[in-house]
Amino acid sequence: SNFSVAPFDVLIDNQHFPTVEHYYQCSKFHADEIRSAIQKAVTPVEAKRLADKYVAEMVPTWEKQRDSVMLRGLLEKFSQHPR
Repeated sequence: SNFSVAPFDVLIDNQHFPTVEHYYQCSKFHADEIRSAIQKAVTPVEAKRLADKYVAEMVPTWEKQRDSVMLRGLLEKFSQHPR
């Protein structure tokens, strides 16, 4: 699940994400302050809720790139946690 917590955190682009869901939700935004808040969310559900609050700030190309963002997050998760 993308909501799986430790020990399934991921390191992507030299940034630590507690879950793939945190990475996915952060990827919706360019603003560092929004990304930082989402990245620090205690749970993946909280990360999603925060992202939903800022829907007006999402990158305009999100719909076109979301599948590739999810694929990258999953590939990183499974390569960093093979079991």
